[in-house]
Amino acid sequence: MSRKLQHLFVVSSISAALIAGTAARATTTISAPSVNVSTVKQGGAVQIATQATASPTISNYTVGIQVYFNNTVIVSQFFQNLTLTSSPMTERYNWTVPANATTGTYTILAGVWNSNWVWSTGASTSVTVTSSASAGTTGGQTTGSTGSTGTPLSSSTAGANLPAAAQATPYYSCSTNWYVDASSGSDSNAGTSSGAPFRTIARATTKNASLAAGGCVNVAPGTYNEFVTVTNSAGKAGNLNSKTGFVVLRSTTALAAKIVGPSSNGYSAVTLPASYAVIDGFDVSGGANAGHCIDGGYNVPSNHAHHLTIINNHAHNCGGSGISVNSGDYYIIAGNTSNNNAGTSGYQTSGISLASAVNATGFTATSTDSSYYHNIVANNISYNNVETFACSTYGMSAGCHTDGEGIIVDCFDCSGVGVYTGRTLVVGNLVYGNGGNGIQVGRSSNVVVANNTSYGNFTDVNNYGTARGELGNMAGTNTTWVNNIAWATPGAGVLAKNVPLLDEGKMSISGVTYPGTGVTWNNNIYWGAGVAVWNGASISSSMNFSKNPGLVAPTGGNFTLTSSSPAQGSGLPEGFLTDTTPNIGAY
Repeated sequence: MSRKLQHLFVVSSISAALIAGTAARATTTISAPSVNVSTVKQGGAVQIATQATASPTISNYTVGIQVYFNNTVIVSQFFQNLTLTSSPMTERYNWTVPANATTGTYTILAGVWNSNWVWSTGASTSVTVTSSASAGTTGGQTTGSTGSTGTPLSSSTAGANLPAAAQATPYYSCSTNWYVDASSGSDSNAGTSSGAPFRTIARATTKNASLAAGGCVNVAPGTYNEFVTVTNSAGKAGNLNSKTGFVVLRSTTALAAKIVGPSSNGYSAVTLPASYAVIDGFDVSGGANAGHCIDGGYNVPSNHAHHLTIINNHAHNCGGSGISVNSGDYYIIAGNTSNNNAGTSGYQTSGISLASAVNATGFTATSTDSSYYHNIVANNISYNNVETFACSTYGMSAGCHTDGEGIIVDCFDCSGVGVYTGRTLVVGNLVYGNGGNGIQVGRSSNVVVANNTSYGNFTDVNNYGTARGELGNMAGTNTTWVNNIAWATPGAGVLAKNVPLLDEGKMSISGVTYPGTGVTWNNNIYWGAGVAVWNGASISSSMNFSKNPGLVAPTGGNFTLTSSSPAQGSGLPEGFLTDTTPNIGAY
């Protein structure tokens, strides 16, 4: 795979820090605009991008892109109220060339316009406009719409291969170690060496008063039939977003330590109810009745969990979600596989769920906490998560199923403590064969869904809903859908409503009106059916492309791209991808 995601699981590094405060004097740079074509016909389109930096960090700045012909400005696009740092910030504009435009050479210039209205520019770029009847390239894949307006996809450092479930490199380090071995251990041991380990995970965590920030619980291969809570005996975990600020539960061999939640007297197999906790590398299954495999968050007013990291796990065969986090902030879910979950819970669960987020307050912030994205769902595989429970079991009518998504970002205004305002990135995930959407953004804001592959979802015939998109925007605002592959597989009955892209537009839910504004669909490949737009929404067929994406063998589970795939090298460059010519989709 040629594309790379940069530092996929570390909030501090996945995007450039946006630090408040305007510098009185700062050095700014603006790159020469890049364009996707050098020649474009009348009526065609040109993708324009530029990058801006500043040192030291500055705020309240404007970046502009302008197109000139014969020293006359033809079009201008400005991106306002930006904070610029030393990490390049990308802004882009998709210029539609008028059908009656004068043929000739057009100059494209980018500049920075600061709060003192001082305008500085970089080098220019040129594009030649030819007659629509002449030979030449028909400019690009997108038509005239603006790029980001003050909420760019920022850049970062370091990298890990896309897509999943390649291991996410741990951000943490261990200053104190505890050891657990189901075969050779004893809970009467000291547990401080691999030669004298505990037998149960609970002895190293909830029965261990000495477990604190920087403490790692190292679990040997074996099966652990117990409910696991990642806190110490006082119900605490770590205390700071630093490498030694977390409490960590980790498998010493990837996926060889198996946590199997008992079938009774509990709920979720693994619970992370406190802040600054990590679970890394486990095989997790079971859970009582409707419980989740991995359950993060703490829905208690004034004590919402934050800074939870869930990486490199296999969550499967749980009645509830494979991975569920809620009621908190700064959540990282990366490099996991979630499958065959959500069957028996009547609470409408999914493969991976990020719901009811809460703006974190009252914690000691570090420089890593100023990152652009608070929540990151990256490089996961989520498949065959389907609700199978009988509706009558929960006193509901037939067709009561509503979820079973591969990934859902949901209800950011449902916490009861205000609307969540942090930004969320969903990138590099593969979702297929799920009962509901491949990826859904519902009642949530400030979400970017990029470079994912979604195939053959919405398989649940007991979900009678007609809003059946592989990728679905349901009352989401200020959301961006870019560089994704969505392949729907419609069938008989309700499955005939399955579509690759769905935007439900303006909606009223429980008396609240969601305007459905600020939604951008750009450079996505869709196949299997047309798109669906409701209530004033729009998905441009000239900015998104109906064509077979060229997957090797999706029905056989191979979602890589063929050598002739139109997704090869056709992605828009984003700050969180190291390639300047990325593919579309997760591979």
